[in-house]
Amino acid sequence: FSTWEDESEVNYWLTPYVTDFLLDAKERGFAVPEWMLQRALKNLQEHLQEGERYIDSRYEFSDSPAHLDLATRAYAAYVLSRVKQAPLGTIRVIYDQEANNAKSGLPLVHLGLALSAQGDKQRADASMKRGLETVRDDKLYLGDYGSTLRDQAVILYLMLRYKTNIGNVSEQTKKLSTLLHANNYLSTQEQLFTFLASKEILARAKDKWKAKLSIG
Repeated sequence: FSTWEDESEVNYWLTPYVTDFLLDAKERGFAVPEWMLQRALKNLQEHLQEGERYIDSRYEFSDSPAHLDLATRAYAAYVLSRVKQAPLGTIRVIYDQEANNAKSGLPLVHLGLALSAQGDKQRADASMKRGLETVRDDKLYLGDYGSTLRDQAVILYLMLRYKTNIGNVSEQTKKLSTLLHANNYLSTQEQLFTFLASKEILARAKDKWKAKLSIG
């Protein structure tokens, strides 16, 4: 998938993002052209197998091309794992050889979920833990449409969606709440994943609550 039209270059981070959306839409009963979905999944498989050969030419605009390459392929691995098409050997190699390239925790969480879906619990847990501990520097332009807030919202959403036993959900929720209160403007990605995380939180809320605000 490209950003503007079919003549523009492929956007390597948005391609798994769009494919992720298509899978969600299909799961919820919307009509998704099967040919489009299958071509998208095949594209992700090809990109996943490429390795780091194209980092310099593809991601030179990023302050950390190695991170962006990891982020795009980790996301691809996660999306493919949703349909049991992620090659375990490839994901293991990515984690073993490239995990240190992560400048934010989200790629490591994506890898962890992919490893878990393919049966490698040891690497999955290690990747998830590293992802929750990795702090993003918002001064860096990484080129993955992210921010500390966006990544935190995605991580919380995924933790809730997949009921992971790694990390404390209450702690991660508090982190997101703190970040939201510190921001007056939210990007599209920040809005979307905050909304999705909030939906998951509300779906699991056992008791209704109310608050009283006293001023003066």
